[in-house]
Amino acid sequence: FSTKPPVWTGKQILVVDDLEENFYLLRAAFKNSQAKILWAKNGEEAIDAFRQNPDINVILMDIRMPKMDGYQATQEIKTMNSNIPVICQTAFADEEEREKINRSGFDGLFTKPIHLSHLVAELDTILRN
Repeated sequence: FSTKPPVWTGKQILVVDDLEENFYLLRAAFKNSQAKILWAKNGEEAIDAFRQNPDINVILMDIRMPKMDGYQATQEIKTMNSNIPVICQTAFADEEEREKINRSGFDGLFTKPIHLSHLVAELDTILRN
């Protein structure tokens, strides 16, 4: 970071990604933020995690996962709390996929590989409101 990392004391971020290395990368990126970082490996786990932690502040949602994809999980979570920011993260974002993402209730989109400085800036905007 060109400046000091943001401080998100008391905030919770749910990372939903079936790839462990993606979770570890994001957890490392947020290490000094003082936020609590939760992990779900698929859409079903994401829904369970949100039910158990309704005070989660933002969700980083992968699209393509086993058991339940990010589209379905986001729809379910948004029925529980329509105000929860859900940021889509995907490696598959051609024009058709981007349109589907825009129609599916996501509050943002980051394509992989994720530029961490951009993601941190976006999260900082969300978590400071």
